[in-house]
Amino acid sequence: MAATPTFRSTIRRLIAPVALSTAIGIAVIGAILVFAAQELDRVSRVDSAHLLQTAIRLSRENTEKIALDYSYWDQAVDNIVKDFDQNWADANIGTYLSETYGICSAYVLNPENRVVYSIANCATKTSDPFIRFKGGLKQLVDEARKSPRNEQPVPAEGLLWDGEHAHSVAASVLTDYELIDGKEVLESTDWVLIVTNGFHDEAVVEIGSKFLLKNLQIVAGEYTGKLVHLPLTLADGQQAANFVWYPPEPGWKMLWRTVPVVLAVLIILGGLTVLFVRRASETARLLEEQTAAVIEEKARAAEYLNVAEIILIALDNQGDITLINRKGCEVLGYSEDELIGKNWFEHVIPADEKAEIEAAFRKVFREETEPILHRENHVTTKSGERRLISWQNSFVRGPDGEVTASLSSGQDITEIRRGEEALQEQRALLQAVLENSSVEIYVKDVEGRFLLVNERFAADNGMTPEEVIGKTSHDLVPKKSAELFDAQDRSVIEKNSTTTFEIPVLRPDGSEQIYFVTKFPIPGEDGNIIGTGGISTEITEHARAEIAAKRLQEDLANILRVGTVGEMATGIAHEVNQPLAAIKNYAAGMLRRLRSGSAEPEDMTRILEIIAEQAQRAGDIIRNIRRLAHRETGEVENIDVNTAVREVASVLTNEAVAKDIRIELDLEGNLDRPSGEAVQIQQAILNLARNAMEAMAATEPDRTARRLTIRTAPAERDAIQISVVDRGTGIPEKLRSQIFNPFFTTRTSGLGMGLPICRTIIEGHGGEIWFTSDPGEGTAFHFTLPVETYAVEPRRAASYKENE
Repeated sequence: MAATPTFRSTIRRLIAPVALSTAIGIAVIGAILVFAAQELDRVSRVDSAHLLQTAIRLSRENTEKIALDYSYWDQAVDNIVKDFDQNWADANIGTYLSETYGICSAYVLNPENRVVYSIANCATKTSDPFIRFKGGLKQLVDEARKSPRNEQPVPAEGLLWDGEHAHSVAASVLTDYELIDGKEVLESTDWVLIVTNGFHDEAVVEIGSKFLLKNLQIVAGEYTGKLVHLPLTLADGQQAANFVWYPPEPGWKMLWRTVPVVLAVLIILGGLTVLFVRRASETARLLEEQTAAVIEEKARAAEYLNVAEIILIALDNQGDITLINRKGCEVLGYSEDELIGKNWFEHVIPADEKAEIEAAFRKVFREETEPILHRENHVTTKSGERRLISWQNSFVRGPDGEVTASLSSGQDITEIRRGEEALQEQRALLQAVLENSSVEIYVKDVEGRFLLVNERFAADNGMTPEEVIGKTSHDLVPKKSAELFDAQDRSVIEKNSTTTFEIPVLRPDGSEQIYFVTKFPIPGEDGNIIGTGGISTEITEHARAEIAAKRLQEDLANILRVGTVGEMATGIAHEVNQPLAAIKNYAAGMLRRLRSGSAEPEDMTRILEIIAEQAQRAGDIIRNIRRLAHRETGEVENIDVNTAVREVASVLTNEAVAKDIRIELDLEGNLDRPSGEAVQIQQAILNLARNAMEAMAATEPDRTARRLTIRTAPAERDAIQISVVDRGTGIPEKLRSQIFNPFFTTRTSGLGMGLPICRTIIEGHGGEIWFTSDPGEGTAFHFTLPVETYAVEPRRAASYKENE
């Protein structure tokens, strides 16, 4: 009874793969036959097209050769060009070409392309070849006349269509040659011999019969049917017709002849398979009955072995596996049934180690060497992975003392070895980085003692790495710099986060160097900080250059700002003069009334209020100008953008009136306030607005009303957007990529620094500036300012967005 389940499973294991293999075999054979038939048909179609191309090529080469032979002939020149002889032409060109070569037609053209001689052995609607073949023949004739002068002519050849048939046409200039003093001398003429060989119905049928192209015919125009076709490309590159023929199908014919034979073979194979399954099932049943008791005993022993957390295997003297425990199956990825009875060396040992290990095994069994009690080697798992195993071996001897089997226990040490190798690689990589890095790298413990430094750090401090280890910053730099380093180390440890900063370092010689430093905490296995790491890059020259460049930019911005105010001086004086004149007039009137005694208190109060308003107006104008002309930069504040725009518009009012320009403000309320230098932002708005006014001042007076619009609005990514829009002529396409370049200007009086300064200011505030321009419609400059606090410094280059 114990053998019944195993017997049934054996039957299932045998029948399922055999049935599956048979089905797969039938499917594969069928697929192969179908594929072979399709491939044979495809190759036949391709070959038939190649054969047709060969036939066409041979016809064209023959036509070209005939044209060359008859044009490169001194008698042809003598009897046609020099002294035309009709009888000679009929005998040697007309009759001979027709009867000997089967030429369809031939023409001789004089230099004016007039036909002086022609023959036509096939039906044509006209004797004029240029009408017959249209523009394609003219192209061949012109090409033939381009043949090198006084040399062997080079014929021009191609396919032409006369409306009904295709023709292979060759044209060649008539060339004379003679022997002078034993030397052959050639003389070219402008006379052209044209030879045509038509693909008429009889010729097409003959080609189809010769090359086995069934029902070959020429179809005019584009062909969209399912038959095999070959486009007919003319000399002028056009496609006038297609050769069409029935596709050969030798593959499917072969397939239908093969099917009965294949079916018979499959039936025979199926019968043999059934017979094999029955015999195998009977053999399996007998083996199960004979070994049932042994299996039961081995199962008991295997249970003991499976408890062990090491690999246990037993091999017979042929290297076949007779025993393997659960751990061994887990490591190798096989079930026990998949391994028992398999050859250990063939099934498990990698190919590159098999020969050596198997040879050592054989020597032990032949007692040619001492038993190998310990060894490390790789095994290959079911998934193809290589694992490294450390083995302890023992050998079993028979009654006569000969070695009959081996018993081995193994420990999978793959991960241990990989960890060791990875650690070595990491150490080598770290050492390479430390030795070759151009920056200073160092590690300290929590007490500030150096645990690791690279060559650059040690060299910058006049020591070797070994001399630095164990020292602190106080041993390397003056006290002030050392205390700064210690403070940063403590901050990194307390916050448990990476930080970057610039720091001046005093060297023992009294010099000061500036470093850009990145410091980070180093955690231990328990998560507690055990030290700090640092990477320092010396940026002394870079920092100095950056400071100098910033100062230069600020000086240039101040110069341009004061210059702008100077350019507006006349308008400013006029605008200030208006409230002053009003004050003067009202004061004089009040004085006259006081002197005459006619002044009333109510009238005097009203006049004094008007005088106060005009004085306030004059003061506001002067304060706005003073803010632009004299205020120092560097005062970072939260900017009220709308107020800044209104102040700039107030300054521009008089200049706008003088240029007949109306200023419109479209200001969004309740805008967030960006952080920055207000005077710089006002300078940018002023530069853009004055550029816009100058652009509109250059337009025709009768043009649409001149209007300058300054707009504020929220923008994406927590920013606000300011736009300055004019109604000028727009920026020419060729100048758009240059307008942000320093010193680029289209005005004779300009420096070309206004827009570059605007870009520097805006990007220094973390914003972006761009423009859109439509020819004849005007230009709009836009820039954004981030709302969050931003370190004011020059940043990215300006971008250009056209017609957004």
